[in-house]
Amino acid sequence: MNKNSKKIVLTGPPGDFYKRIIRSLGRGFNKIGFDVYWSNQISDDNKFYEYVNSVNPILLFEINKILKDRILISKKVIHATWFQDYRFNGLSLLDNFGCSDKFYFLINPDVWNIDQELLPNYTILSPGVDTHENIKNNVGSEIIDFSFAGFIPDPLNLNHIIQCKNTKNNIPLNRFLALMDLHPFMQSTYSAEGMYIEINKVLQMHGMKELKNSDLHLLDEILPRTIERSRIIKMALGISDSLELYGPENWLKWPTFKGYYKGNINDLADLNKVYSKTRINIHNGGLSMHFRVLECMANKSFIALNKTGLDNKIGGILESFEPETHFAHYSIDNFSEVCADYLKDTNKRHSIVERAYAEVSRSHTWMHRAKQVARDLDILEAPENCNESYVLKEISN
Repeated sequence: MNKNSKKIVLTGPPGDFYKRIIRSLGRGFNKIGFDVYWSNQISDDNKFYEYVNSVNPILLFEINKILKDRILISKKVIHATWFQDYRFNGLSLLDNFGCSDKFYFLINPDVWNIDQELLPNYTILSPGVDTHENIKNNVGSEIIDFSFAGFIPDPLNLNHIIQCKNTKNNIPLNRFLALMDLHPFMQSTYSAEGMYIEINKVLQMHGMKELKNSDLHLLDEILPRTIERSRIIKMALGISDSLELYGPENWLKWPTFKGYYKGNINDLADLNKVYSKTRINIHNGGLSMHFRVLECMANKSFIALNKTGLDNKIGGILESFEPETHFAHYSIDNFSEVCADYLKDTNKRHSIVERAYAEVSRSHTWMHRAKQVARDLDILEAPENCNESYVLKEISN
């Protein structure tokens, strides 16, 4: 491989989370023989693309960002994008796929109810994880029963008025919710198609058409993250008040939850301490093959995941892991029963975390994800598991 072909540029959105993901994937590329230059603080696209052309990498890999015009970078540079969200900074990422050479999705786009004919050819790229030898299995010595690390929206204002763009008709949120079947809005039974059927049903009842953007965001983004997540945490408290909550400060706006809030943690080492001291780490989301899930497994910590409609699809959790072998699997209907049983069974939790750790180490590290990309793009020419030292350098603005 010549000198230039060993270079890769990685970018992502601002924030500590994306910085950690980019650096971790970068280390994965280092391990298979690539120098990596990265940034999540790009303020001027034109200057950035000038920089890319000066570096002349074999690959420019960007999170949540398409290449708008092929003339921006050299034809010799492969451009790949990794969609981790379908809406970012209030804008749909799926309105324009630009001219990237390769498209990856974190989550199977089936969930967004997109016409398959409108999608480019894509591959699912799941999260990776860093694993370390001599991780201690703390099962049996944990000090709290439950923890949840993640976001919850503010409590719903049920008196909020749902409005449309072009009519004066409106309806209070509590009435709107009462007229809908809420199952499509639940994380475990989420369905974009079902969700919009329910929304349009209520709109038609009231002679309403297109919702204001803020109200559509409330119904299709905020509501799915609120209903089941709040119920699950209340169920956990019904089993034990030994609970800690982490994430943005929205938790403080919930009277029932604010006493259990312990702050926001971005550093993985600090998150691992939370995972280790917890008997059951709770995950609740539309994607079970999530960063947090693999991090917990790599830390030899026990995790309970909600069932989702994506579990059996390409990129779903059941492609790689088995319920009750690598994790606990619950639904909104049996959460209390499942968790109460595992709290009592230390030996079973101990065996599960050992098997989960072995599996993530075998197939789900960031080096595995880097290899997948390199093989997809036919650029894996360097010896695998390189012993040489490769560059991992942040790009300065």
